[in-house]
Amino acid sequence: MKIALFCPNYPPAVSEGGISHYTRCLARHLCQAGDDVYVIAGKAYCGSGVDGKASVFKYPGLWNLSTLRRISQQLRAHNIKLINLQYSPVMYPWQFKLAWNYLSKRFITTVSFHTLWGGRKINHFLALNLLYGADGVIATNSEIVHLLKKYMPCFLKKTRYIPIGSNIQPKQADQNEYQKIMAGFSTDSDTPLLAYFGMAYPGKGLQMLFEAVHILLLKQDIDFKLIVIGGGIADLSEYIREKKKLVQSFGIQDRVIFTGKIPAGEVSVLLNASRMVVLPFVSGVSDRRGSLMAALAHHKAVVTTKPAVSIDGFKNRENLIWPNETNAKNLADTIRQVFEDRELRQKLEKGAKALSRSYLWADISKETRQFFQTVVGKNVKPNFIDCDNEAALR
Repeated sequence: MKIALFCPNYPPAVSEGGISHYTRCLARHLCQAGDDVYVIAGKAYCGSGVDGKASVFKYPGLWNLSTLRRISQQLRAHNIKLINLQYSPVMYPWQFKLAWNYLSKRFITTVSFHTLWGGRKINHFLALNLLYGADGVIATNSEIVHLLKKYMPCFLKKTRYIPIGSNIQPKQADQNEYQKIMAGFSTDSDTPLLAYFGMAYPGKGLQMLFEAVHILLLKQDIDFKLIVIGGGIADLSEYIREKKKLVQSFGIQDRVIFTGKIPAGEVSVLLNASRMVVLPFVSGVSDRRGSLMAALAHHKAVVTTKPAVSIDGFKNRENLIWPNETNAKNLADTIRQVFEDRELRQKLEKGAKALSRSYLWADISKETRQFFQTVVGKNVKPNFIDCDNEAALR
């Protein structure tokens, strides 16, 4: 099967995020299964045009109808019939979202929704437009399923829930490598390590996390270091600087380590070395969070915040733990409980290991591939051979 995946910031890119890493994992697994994968990337892409067995086509500039016409010609030149849009509202200009209908008339189209809508009100209409025009829809998280059930159940028939997996694969480092990485971030095996992982931007709960750390270190006298793994995003370069100032204002700068963006192997080593992972999402824990999937894949005890919607498999105090009310004091109390209660921590680690089996890439890619095949089997676009003939589409 020949498949084209649309992802403007496909890695390596000037600005990357969870969706770009998810798309790369998906592309590589589809290639391993024998599919021919072509990635449509944007101006942020800075790779060679080849990622393993996948081909990457770069289209710089503003994505609009003119861009889609050029993309259509290239897809047809490679005899591609199925295309998949990796979608979050912030990833594409509104011109592109409206012009997507140009491709949906000419190819079998699927849309993988990571976020349904957000930001401006127009995104509600644009999401509806994408849902209506798609031959198949993938809901990559429970929040998408919840919103479709509540507001647009008519689209559920062509929708399949296929979750995301971890973009960071567990790595076992030898002793020399382990000591080198730990020393590079001024950590050692004697001081317990708490970890935060993920891109840093508003909504991740860093302010609440630092306040909780302040409570634990200065008011409750617990000995540990917090390592903040990951960097900020280019559009909010000031955000990390503000958070570093916040850490200084709390007087905990000697106990908080900012790694910035680091290789996946180093991320894995630091996650493995941590006593727990703390992910205090402002909007609640969700299965759309790649950082959570990474923590689960490393079988870590995860302290987080109460989910906004019901998520199958998420069980408080069994495979995750969150306070009933979200604030810095309750977060600090929960961290302390996991920190000091070894039996609880081991229970959470065991639960995380079991839960991680629901998010294995082997299963995700298999389900995605089967869904694509089903969509192709049900949908044959009329006049595909003459799909650039405007008269044939009227």
